[in-house]
Amino acid sequence: MKKLILILTLLLVFSNYTIALANTGANSAKELNYLVDKYIDKRTIDSGLAIAIFDSETFLKEKYLGHMDIENGLKFDEDTILEWGSVSKLLIWISAMQLQEKGKLDLDADIKTYLDKDFMDSINLKSAICMKNLMNHNAGFEELYYDLLLPKDYNKKSLKDALLKNIPEQIFSPSEVTIYSNYGTALAAYIVEEISGMDYSEYVAKNIFEPLGMKNSAIAPTLADDESVKMRRENLKCYTINGNLIKDDFCYMPLYPAGTMSSNLKDLAIFGKAILKKDERIMKEKTWNEFFTPTSFYEDTNIASNCHGMWVLPYEIKILGHHGNTKGCSSKLLLDLENNRGIAIMTNVRNEIVFNEMMPEYLFGNFSYSDYFKADKAPKGFYKLAQTEQNGPLKLSGMKYLKAEKFENKFLIHANKNVERLSLPHQDFLKVPNSQPIIEMILLISWIFSFLIAVISTIFLFVMRFKQKFKDNLPLFSFLLEIIITGLVIFSAMRMLNYDFRAEIFKITFILISILSLILAIITLRTLIKPRLETAKKSSKYIILFTQFTILINIIYWKIFMFWKI
Repeated sequence: MKKLILILTLLLVFSNYTIALANTGANSAKELNYLVDKYIDKRTIDSGLAIAIFDSETFLKEKYLGHMDIENGLKFDEDTILEWGSVSKLLIWISAMQLQEKGKLDLDADIKTYLDKDFMDSINLKSAICMKNLMNHNAGFEELYYDLLLPKDYNKKSLKDALLKNIPEQIFSPSEVTIYSNYGTALAAYIVEEISGMDYSEYVAKNIFEPLGMKNSAIAPTLADDESVKMRRENLKCYTINGNLIKDDFCYMPLYPAGTMSSNLKDLAIFGKAILKKDERIMKEKTWNEFFTPTSFYEDTNIASNCHGMWVLPYEIKILGHHGNTKGCSSKLLLDLENNRGIAIMTNVRNEIVFNEMMPEYLFGNFSYSDYFKADKAPKGFYKLAQTEQNGPLKLSGMKYLKAEKFENKFLIHANKNVERLSLPHQDFLKVPNSQPIIEMILLISWIFSFLIAVISTIFLFVMRFKQKFKDNLPLFSFLLEIIITGLVIFSAMRMLNYDFRAEIFKITFILISILSLILAIITLRTLIKPRLETAKKSSKYIILFTQFTILINIIYWKIFMFWKI
């Protein structure tokens, strides 16, 4: 009986210890190692997962689970190459810090100091920006999605050419709004090129990979800087969160410094370990200390959101790091400087959440319970993600609204200076009128309704013409135009959903939409001024005008005619 009581007591103590770890976050790398095993053991993994746990001196764990190719039964191992995605951006910021250390770059200086006049005239900034604005993602650029990920056989361009091909508009003043910007980070990498006189990929290889001994890494646009890495990446298969195989999962990224980096787990962990260690093979300790100091805060607080490009991720304890997503991979690098431990997570699953999103909260605690969670209650109303196109034909893709209530128990600060917004890690959400989402939903529903009417009416009119009971070509031509225009918009949406954002295809598509819409507008005007529907009933005329007006109003509201913005 005493033995039974002793066993039960030990189990109770052990379970309480486990609960305490899960609720407060592990306090050492060894405890972190224990929690990772506990989390993983409860889950079945078919696609691949690679996890490394380390402190500044040692590697505590390298764990490989699941498959790099489910269909052929190939397992994840230490040679598996995966994409870092946006974790690649940390290489840019360390490169910038290195150049500052050498006295070649002032992080607070206007970037025109380092770029030629023709380039600056081309990007046409409304307000001056500095490297810190690019690090903090608050230079004011809207985010453009076309030509971000392209088929791997796409014509290669220099980083400069890629930056000049698709220039986003500076829609906010610097430091006003946080908009996660791939363009801004690639622009920072180009500044590294201009100052160093080296291609960015060559600079990173010489100043980061070689000193750290990262022998399984490649960052060039097609991974051509390491043929072994390139070949092993081509052997990787990637999957959706539902386990479906993703075809053509490797994409060419013209703004490649923002997300092309690929390596095995070991090299990502070596990189993370070097940051924890303040490795002097990369930078002096003084520069590392500056790197870890905040450069951006949540407005009217002393709560840091960014440290020279490293995001402050507000779990229950303070974590610095970055996450990344590509067409086929998800990754995360999380560093706890105070407790000297880090974790690198890599999967071959697009937008993976079980290990990249849910596990870190399990490990480090929910940020709503942190000591520095001081957000006011979110004001009622609707908010729109700032990282959407504001001034172009892809405005339609930005119809993503959240009610303030959805932010309950989330880390946010209600800022009300020049722009009313809610601030979360990585992003700001902008306040919009309560009527805006409703109006936009009505517009889209009316467009769908008009499209269906046009399809049905076109079929009916063809039948009537065949029976020689309808001879007026104008309404038939009008309905056909509406169907074609809607079809082109749907085609564009499908291309976006399939990660095919080639600018020339979009531009041609929207030029065609603009021409057809102009013809439709002329037909509508003519119908109003001089009705020609002799064989149609009065109600039919109203139906025709309704569908015409609906299509045109949607085109104008969503700015679909602004093909020159692409």
